[in-house]
Amino acid sequence: MLALLYGAVLLPVVLGLGWLAVRLRRDYPDQPGATALAVALVGCGGYAAIDAAEALATTTTWKYVFVVAQTVPYELIGPAILVFSLEYTGVNRYVNRYLVAALAVVPTVTILTLVGHPLAGVDLYFSNLTVEPYAYSLETLDYDPGLWFFVDGFNTVLLATLGAGQFLLLSIRSTGMYRRQGRLLFVGLLVPLVAGFANIVLFPDAPMDLAPPTFAVTWLAIGFALFRSELLAVVPVDWHSLIDQLAEAVFVVDPQGRIVQANAAAATLLAGSGPGTGIASAAGTRVATRSGGALVGASAATTLSETFEVDLATVDDGDVLAVDDPHVADDTGTSDGPVSRRFETRIRTVEDARGRQRGRLFLLYDVTERVALERRIRTQYEQLDVLNRLLRHDIRNDVSVAIGWGERLQTDLGRDVPGDSGGTAPADGEADGLTAAERLDHVDAVLTANRHIEELTLVARDISRSVASDDDVELEPVDVGARLRDAVATATTSYEDAVFDEPATYPTVHVEANETLGSVFTNLLNNAVQHNDSDVPHVAVTISVDEDTVTVVVADDGPGIPDSRREAIFGRGEKGAESSGTGVGLYLVDQLVDDFGGTVRVEDAALGGAAFVVELPLADD
Repeated sequence: MLALLYGAVLLPVVLGLGWLAVRLRRDYPDQPGATALAVALVGCGGYAAIDAAEALATTTTWKYVFVVAQTVPYELIGPAILVFSLEYTGVNRYVNRYLVAALAVVPTVTILTLVGHPLAGVDLYFSNLTVEPYAYSLETLDYDPGLWFFVDGFNTVLLATLGAGQFLLLSIRSTGMYRRQGRLLFVGLLVPLVAGFANIVLFPDAPMDLAPPTFAVTWLAIGFALFRSELLAVVPVDWHSLIDQLAEAVFVVDPQGRIVQANAAAATLLAGSGPGTGIASAAGTRVATRSGGALVGASAATTLSETFEVDLATVDDGDVLAVDDPHVADDTGTSDGPVSRRFETRIRTVEDARGRQRGRLFLLYDVTERVALERRIRTQYEQLDVLNRLLRHDIRNDVSVAIGWGERLQTDLGRDVPGDSGGTAPADGEADGLTAAERLDHVDAVLTANRHIEELTLVARDISRSVASDDDVELEPVDVGARLRDAVATATTSYEDAVFDEPATYPTVHVEANETLGSVFTNLLNNAVQHNDSDVPHVAVTISVDEDTVTVVVADDGPGIPDSRREAIFGRGEKGAESSGTGVGLYLVDQLVDDFGGTVRVEDAALGGAAFVVELPLADD
């Protein structure tokens, strides 16, 4: 009679736990911890159902069969609760195949021991099995517990206690929804834990297991948490895991200057044996991912000195630290060496609950792309400044010159047309008219101004193309010899009074450039003539090729350029419009040659003037 009453009490508990397990798998199939919780509920329900069947059995054989069968769901409860607590509270970094293998050791030995008892006489779990009558016609299985009986029970209680502890910490450390969830889960585990502990330690001879009836509390607590406190609908995230997955390097330095905590990105960046050996690549993929524990205990000053070659005491919030990355090639394509990576530092003071300083938190953000973008913006600003100078000064001045000389010529020519309304009489003290030579001088002045305007518009076109280009200048193999030959031919036609010495042949050799390569040579040739004080400017052009470089030299017999001004004429280090150089043409030359990965410099020419030397790396075959 008592066995039937016991079974009747457990029936709704078994059905309720099974219903919760089905709802979990149906409504939350992919949520962290849902599967483990469903397994734990199935274990509790199966254990309770088979325990009721064992109470109804009347023979030793059947009771032993139910005890062995009962062991399978029982052994699921402890491991499933622990895994659920780790996954749900966000500490799932510990849930792996090694943990699962460790959790399976005791259950496997237990099941083998129980199965082996009647077959091989194994008495590790219990011995001397007999069916003893109890009150109210209840018959119980009496036995002497063995060593493994206590090991198995202690293992289940320990695992469940660890899981309950996770939920207790969640209820203490969290607020709002997570606190309510933590309390409900803790209570739902605590009551069966107390009953199980009492069943093993305080009442080992009790006729019935005390734990299965208390699963009703588990059923009600988890059901309330699931449908009233949004259990599994909103899942907490472990802060340690979140920080460890950040792409930015994060580490904490204690007052003694030791690193006490670090994430994987910090270990990857800082744990190398030398400067930059552990740095992340430009694409953001880590070269060799390390655990943050690799840095714990290390000296922060030594670590930063080895990586960034800076003194920790001098690093302030907002500083940008540079380090060479040996795993990333120079993105300019001009060398095979490492590219410099830039990291911006953010430093915050870490305090405990009493306001005492416990250390400093360092965050290192990779700002390499931002720094490169800022550099490109500055370059574009300088180029726009040059365009502004062209439009507001140079071109306007040339237009004014052309208009002034044209109007004087128009006035003079108007006197030669009798009765022409455009004709005007000469003013007092003014000559009757210009001579033919003077008129030709006026025409030359107008033509010179207009040619200069044409040249400036071409320069403006090239600068505007550079400003409007994408982040990186698109380069392709270009024949240097052909572009130089065309530029010399154009200059020879434009400056008939100048003498140009050019190579007998132009080699066919390619460099990585674009259509503006010809502007480099055109501007150098124009500069050689326009700033020449000789009656007949003499310009010598040479081109030579070695193993890796093509060199073009444009030399003249002009006044030359002093050493003190050889950097300034290119506007280097200055904004284009404020440059003290001889004009925007040389500024453009310097910018374009730099875009092509080359260099330009000024030397003394054999002709007595200046020699502009352009060196460009050869294109790959």
